Amino acid sequence: MGASDVIIQDLKEDISKVEKKVDSVMAGIADLRVLVAGNYVSKTDFLEYQKIEEKRIVTLHQKVDANKEEERKYRWKLATIVATAVGIIVTITQCVIQIFV
Repeated sequence: MGASDVIIQDLKEDISKVEKKVDSVMAGIADLRVLVAGNYVSKTDFLEYQKIEEKRIVTLHQKVDANKEEERKYRWKLATIVATAVGIIVTITQCVIQIFV
């Protein structure tokens, strides 16, 4: 073997090593593409889930506000009934006092 054959053999070995490294880099890139695609899908799913949850939260706030309004109305009704009952009791008491006095 001559010097040129040794150089050619060294170059072939170097090319072989480079090819292996390129293959491993390509495999890494393929894995990275899968991860990016997977994260994109999960991000899309997350955004969809987030929209659904925001609608749910808005609905819950609306229900809470509606319940507060209903409770306020109920308290006014109760206050009206109590005021009416007290008025009736006072009127009856005054009538009874006028009859027996």
